[in-house]
Amino acid sequence: MLAIILYPLLQFYLLVLVARVVPSSGALIKPSWTPEGIVLILVEGVYFLTDPLLEAASHLHQAAAVRGIALDLAMLVLFLLVQVLFWGVAHLR
Repeated sequence: MLAIILYPLLQFYLLVLVARVVPSSGALIKPSWTPEGIVLILVEGVYFLTDPLLEAASHLHQAAAVRGIALDLAMLVLFLLVQVLFWGVAHLR
């Protein structure tokens, strides 16, 4: 019964995590880009859903230092954790 509830929620959260990459990548490609209108509402919703867990994941590990550049791997850690939970729930169904 719990798997029936968790499966679509985890699936939705995986999609939200993937959606989080789009505005983050857009800001890297064009730093002056700022969302407006409906895109702003969607981006705010994605950030609202992902920020708490990304901040928690950031506190769990140190940023990886590569040639003097610190890489925050919180997104990768969170994506893998949610993916493992998703697979576990999928096998419970």
